[in-house]
Formats: sequence, C-alpha cells, structure tokens
Amino acid sequence: MQKAAEIEAPVVIHTETTTPEQCRDLMKMGRDVGLSSDQIVKHFAPPLITFEENFGVVPSVLASRNNIEIALQKGSRFLMETDYIDDPRRPGAVLGPKTVPKITHNMFEKGFLSHKKWENIHQDLPQSTYGIVID
Repeated sequence: MQKAAEIEAPVVIHTETTTPEQCRDLMKMGRDVGLSSDQIVKHFAPPLITFEENFGVVPSVLASRNNIEIALQKGSRFLMETDYIDDPRRPGAVLGPKTVPKITHNMFEKGFLSHKKWENIHQDLPQSTYGIVID
C-alpha cells in the first residue's frame, strides 16, 4: 500500500473472505501510508456496499445473480467481477467473462438496475478508482 500511495496507484486486495471489520482494517492501513480508501479495491467481496460496511474500500463483487441483487438494493458503489470459484463442492466451477454483461443486462431488463447505476458501476467508479478514461 505504501508503494501504491507513492506512485498514486490503486491496490487490489485478493483474500478469501471479507467482513466490515476487515474493510475497516484495510482502510486504516491505507490511510496510515497515505492511500485513500477509494483506491483500495477488495477483490472477491461480498455485497458490502454501504460505507458502514466497507469504510470507503471499493468492493468488487462476484457477479452472481444473488450477490448483485443484494448489492443493487444497497447502492451502486461497487465493481462487478468474474473469477474462478474455489468451492470444493463444485470443482472447476467458474464465472466466465460473459457473466458480467449478462447479469448487467438481466438486472437492467428486470428494473433492478437503472441506466445511472449502470454507468456508475461500469464507468464512473472504474474511472475514479483506476484513474482511467472509459469512452
């Protein structure tokens, strides 16, 4: 985190589980070295969307239907991701790269996701977190 703060780059934390307490700890670690919590991305995060749950850390939520429905009920300050699913009961299970667009379109069609939330999740937040421009 210190190196990321020095070069003004975000960090992606990849751990198995996440709790609000862990998000608070990540935020404090970042703050201690001059890294803003909005530059800390928690990969493989559950739908901890509110500030009280994530302390400003950016959750990257696994794009399962249940996770995204819960996340959208709380807000739109989160990223969506796919990943290898490390579940001993489901060896070889993955969420493929088409999952995010499929979930996004499905949530939009069902009225769970507005155009504004869509833009926030897939354009505004990635731009501000990673310092990039998405056209």
